[in-house]
Amino acid sequence: MNTLRPIHIFERNGKYFAVDVHNTFCFECDEITYDALQYYPENTQNKILRILSHKYSKTELLEVWSELEWLRTIGSILKHQKIETWANLLTQNIGLNTLSFLIKKDQLAQFQKIMPLALLRALPQVPTQQKFKINLLLAEKIDTLKGCYELLSELLSSTLPLNDKSLTINLHLSIPNHICETLKIGRDEKIFFIFENVSLEFFQRFDAYDENEFSKLLNEQRGKVLFLPTFLPFIPTIEKFWNNGIKRVILDPSAPFILNPEINIANFFQELTDLTILYTQQLEKRNRYLLEPIMEYFLNIQHGNSVRRRDPAGAEEWFITPDGDVYGGYLYYKNNLCKLGNIQSSDIPITGAESVYSLGINTTPACTHCWAKNLCGGGHGAVHYQLGGKITEPHTNWCNLQRKWIEEIIVQYQELNNAGISLSPEVQTNIEMPHPGKLTVLKHIFQGLFKE
Repeated sequence: MNTLRPIHIFERNGKYFAVDVHNTFCFECDEITYDALQYYPENTQNKILRILSHKYSKTELLEVWSELEWLRTIGSILKHQKIETWANLLTQNIGLNTLSFLIKKDQLAQFQKIMPLALLRALPQVPTQQKFKINLLLAEKIDTLKGCYELLSELLSSTLPLNDKSLTINLHLSIPNHICETLKIGRDEKIFFIFENVSLEFFQRFDAYDENEFSKLLNEQRGKVLFLPTFLPFIPTIEKFWNNGIKRVILDPSAPFILNPEINIANFFQELTDLTILYTQQLEKRNRYLLEPIMEYFLNIQHGNSVRRRDPAGAEEWFITPDGDVYGGYLYYKNNLCKLGNIQSSDIPITGAESVYSLGINTTPACTHCWAKNLCGGGHGAVHYQLGGKITEPHTNWCNLQRKWIEEIIVQYQELNNAGISLSPEVQTNIEMPHPGKLTVLKHIFQGLFKE
């Protein structure tokens, strides 16, 4: 039987790291702590002293034991979880929070028909006080974009109950061909400009920009580039974004498996690992870039945020086509996978076994004994289906390589911490901070609590 140890340890390039598997707390340690953690906390102090007596003195081992016990006492590692809290995590309801509409140039009239039906069906599934967003995804340039927004705004303000919900409207624009040519990016790559919380004032400013000022438009309007890579390598494309002044980039690491079924899993994860290292180097140079999801992983480690469900499909997001078909997201639509129903002809289910509603670490058996589950979040169902035939069963090779990548994220996070880099989703605040001291041994953490 595969038993999950409470603390996962690993070595990378002569450095040692440890992760509490029940949260996201991780640290860099010295060799003696690494050796002790191979037996702690399952074994007694005396047993660990006996096992490691050939390599370390009793005094050294007792010091390490005291430091580990102190971290345990203050709740940094091995924090006791009340049964009520554990049960609540397993039973908590996930509420719908995103409606994404695919809009095509020749089907605007159909969009006008589908949109109110979708909102009427969706809003009862949105919890009270829930932050709710509507994504307008345009696969091609549409001259009447402003009219679409005005129609949506009028509908939302006049006929639908939104008083108890916080609503934002986001715009996803397929990157124009002339910008692909400027950036020397292949037209077959899936790239979108994202503008969040748009308003009529935004469209007035949008119309004032020259079409060649795309980087200025993105940065001044706090826009992002969403990149769904099809081919390897994808690092050169991200570097082209950076070199052209685009500071906020979202890479979808699930996209290559759907858009290019022949992609090699090991090569993909090596590219992703290389990108993680490159991004860390950029941050160490004080280049103010935001690259998701890597920054999200860094911040989840920093703030102790566990990801219970990485894939929002169905339970949190409906992706609606011009014909009213509902999928769990864009990649499910591209793969024609797990259609949930049709807005015009059927109810959209909100639960279901062996479906997109069963995704996440609480309901995925493979996650039960995985040390990285709180950082991974269970992966993406469409990727699992592509690789193994079931959306609720991650492919073994994918899981192994995902864990290796997460280890690299932890290594790079510690590099940034040691270099005194301030992490933030806001690119303006990524500035040099006073050096906090390296977390190279646990006693530095222990002693640091008393220095100030």
